[in-house]
Order: sequence, then structure tokens, then C-alpha cells
Amino acid sequence: MKHHIVLLSANQVTQLLFKFEHVRLLHVGPLALLAHINNHYWVIRGRCIARSTVGRCIQCFKTSPRFISPFMAPLPRERVIIARLFARTGVDYCGPVMVRSGLRKVTPLKSYVCVFICLVTIYNINTSRVSVVIVSRRFH
Repeated sequence: MKHHIVLLSANQVTQLLFKFEHVRLLHVGPLALLAHINNHYWVIRGRCIARSTVGRCIQCFKTSPRFISPFMAPLPRERVIIARLFARTGVDYCGPVMVRSGLRKVTPLKSYVCVFICLVTIYNINTSRVSVVIVSRRFH
């Protein structure tokens, strides 16, 4: 459409148009609702009306999920006791992971991931080469 029809935001017809299109488009969000209405009409303060229309819709309110963050369990005793580095350790596994080493016609290899976790909470961790070798020897 070359010239859109201008609608005022306070007009009752504009409110009814937004409600009708919201239901007809199967309860889309405010941005999709405004994008569809902007194909034929130019609504002054259209984004505010679209947000209020979706916000007042009872069906959209009932189906929208509420995300509640779960409570964190207390830390295990091994994590709280002060000890030297890697005195308490944990191992985490995941897999299989398909790994390809090459660009073409390389069959993927089934691999597994093993992560060693230090359960001691400290602030200064030295990640030099020597400490990595010492840690790897500890787990052999």
C-alpha cells in the first residue's frame, strides 16, 4: 500500500483493530502484531498499543510461562573445608562426541570427554606448565 491510513492511539477503533488482529493472528507477540498492522495502517504510538493489547490478553497471560530460578542446594562438605589444591577432586564424564580430524572424507571417531575438577575453593591458582604436569601425574 502506497499511502497508509493514519490512526490515533486513543481511538476506540484502533484498540478494537489491535484486539481483532491479535486474536486473528493466533495471539502473536507485540512486535509481530505491530508489523502486521503496519502493512495497512500507520498507528501513532503503535508499539505502546501493541504491548498493552498483548499484556491485557487473558489467554496470552495464562499461557506465558513464569521462570522461577531454582534454589541452590547447600555445598557439600568437601567444597567448604579449607585444604590444599587438588586435595579433594572430582571427575566428570560426557560423550560420546564425534570428532573429525581433517577436511574431507574423514570418518568421525567416537570420543569421550573426561574433566577433572578441583573441589577445593581457593583464589590463587597457578596454571603454569609445571603445575599442569603435577596435576596430570596425580590422576595417573
